Amino acid sequence: MRTSATRRERRWMERLRHCLLGLGWDVVRRYEDERPLLRVLSPVSTCIGDSVVIDGGWFRSGTGVWLAPCREADRAAEAVAQLLAPYVIAIVMARQQEDD
Repeated sequence: MRTSATRRERRWMERLRHCLLGLGWDVVRRYEDERPLLRVLSPVSTCIGDSVVIDGGWFRSGTGVWLAPCREADRAAEAVAQLLAPYVIAIVMARQQEDD
């Protein structure tokens, strides 16, 4: 049986998922376990990504970075994008050098 906290966390995760999709990220839901998790993947290279969980009413990156309060999904999505952007840029630059 799901608790109201779990339902609330899933709603928050769904809001974050929609924000991330709007920014162009690929997002995989992992809701099988008791604790919902989103796997955020770069559309450029699926080996670049991060996981997001809810911890104490905040979105937290798999790397331990506090992203934003759960009521601010758009801010959390932007924070994930900022964390992953350097890696995506490095992949794009490396591919461009290969092509030259």
